[in-house]
Amino acid sequence: MTTTIPKGNFHHDGILLLPAPHSTSFSSLKAAYGSAVREALTGTHKAANRTGHIAVLDIAVGINGLQSQDASQQSRIYPIIQRLLANMYKLAGLVAVQERIDLDVPGGVDVRVFFLDEDSVSEQAALKTAILPSIQDLATSKRSWNSVWAVKSSTMDVLLASLQRNDKAFEHDRVHIVKSPYDHASTRQSSLLDESGSTKVSHHYSVAVGGTFDHLHIGHKLLLSAVWLALDADPPHETKRLMTVGITGDELLVNKKYAQVLESWEKRWEACWRYYESIIDLRPSQPGDRRTVHRVDEPGPNGKYVLVDALPDLQIKFVQISDPFGPTITDEKITALVVSGETRSGGKAVNDKRRENGWKDLDIFEIDVLDLKEEDAGAAQESFETKISSTEIRKRMMETTKGSL
Repeated sequence: MTTTIPKGNFHHDGILLLPAPHSTSFSSLKAAYGSAVREALTGTHKAANRTGHIAVLDIAVGINGLQSQDASQQSRIYPIIQRLLANMYKLAGLVAVQERIDLDVPGGVDVRVFFLDEDSVSEQAALKTAILPSIQDLATSKRSWNSVWAVKSSTMDVLLASLQRNDKAFEHDRVHIVKSPYDHASTRQSSLLDESGSTKVSHHYSVAVGGTFDHLHIGHKLLLSAVWLALDADPPHETKRLMTVGITGDELLVNKKYAQVLESWEKRWEACWRYYESIIDLRPSQPGDRRTVHRVDEPGPNGKYVLVDALPDLQIKFVQISDPFGPTITDEKITALVVSGETRSGGKAVNDKRRENGWKDLDIFEIDVLDLKEEDAGAAQESFETKISSTEIRKRMMETTKGSL
């Protein structure tokens, strides 16, 4: 059945604009952007406290070097950009622990990190890559925020000026320039691709991931974003690219702790989609705009799914799964799988099954595990873990519900 759903409302509580970093290491990012993340996160949290809703904080991070030939395959640049993404989410989690800010629950903050192609502001923009949205894409997106924080740099200055031109309601008192120990204003950043030692040149136009995705938290967001980052641009023969998200069916979750507040499969795929929509599709939209959705419910394995037209050349397929393999062993066209360090063995099991079918192995893209080393957090590790646990989120929701009776 083909239907439509409304496009998302992209008036968020805050956005933090960060220029391309010198390095992807956690210590470097913490030194360069820790104060900016702290200011933006605490400022956004005030809005959540006032209303009791989940306040959304976008964090847009610049990346340069994507115009080069070496960046023409996602498999080359994936290791470096997933590390940057993981460490940015880790930094947000650490600041949240230190400031006692809840994440992804009512009264807390929903942090969403995405990347912008900084090279697109230069004269070489004619070579614009389709891998990541550009500075101009965000500037003309018609998105709006109650507050804007920015680390000063030449590219962020261009973006701020564009946002002010395109949003008549943009007021200077909503903009907060945050100091950084690094001189982003005058120093052109070296390409982060210089850190990458990957030589793989495989192209992937159909990439999958699987999980429960109950009450999305920063660990889920890292996993979902990694699928997008592993996907190549410009598929051959005008075929559409496909991201497949396997989501565990409700019947397999009845024995989960605090099952009373588990989200339904319907709510979970919608939450995954809304996250994707906010970080991938920066095209301007008008009130009332709708998006095409194809719903299928057929008997057999992986027969229930929702297919969303995300971009003109990209579809996202949310599949209800009832086993550990999902569509990776029923769809031969899938060529890559995203896993975490904790689920690496699942990738091996999938490839064993595919070999039984006479199919090619999937390329495995791994994300970093989100944790805090002793020198970073000390006793804060336990508090950090509660922010990346759906079980802990459900527990807190149960406690909140009981407390309100």
